[in-house]
Amino acid sequence: SYTEDLHIMEAEQLELGRQVAMLTEREAVAKEQLSSYQAEHSALTERLSLEQATILTLKGEATANADELQLLTKRLSTEQASILTLKDTAGANQNELQLLTEQIKTRVQKQARLEEARGKDLAAVAELERQLSEARQVEVQLAARLDSEQKTAAAAAKG
Repeated sequence: SYTEDLHIMEAEQLELGRQVAMLTEREAVAKEQLSSYQAEHSALTERLSLEQATILTLKGEATANADELQLLTKRLSTEQASILTLKDTAGANQNELQLLTEQIKTRVQKQARLEEARGKDLAAVAELERQLSEARQVEVQLAARLDSEQKTAAAAAKG
């Protein structure tokens, strides 16, 4: 039965050899898969790093955009305040222009009344000059008459 045991052992050894070969083959496949997974893991890790860098860049850009938006919002508020101030100024200028227009109309009317009064005054002056001229003529006539009467009286007194 030694031979039988030997045959059994040989058969077992062959079976073990076959199992070792199969396990070795599985180990090689597993190592290949592990290597493939490690390469994929490395690629994914690298991609993850790139994505994280992209995320950080985008966060930076978003922060910069938010800051710029805040500045633009402040600038817009300032511009709106300036526009309101300009509108107020324009309204005040419009009111002042209206007042000045009224003052000019009043002055023009006053000037027209003064021109009319001046015209009347000039007419009155012309009338007074005419009357003065007539009075001077009468004065000359009266002086001539007085002189003539004095001469007549002097001749009558002598004679």
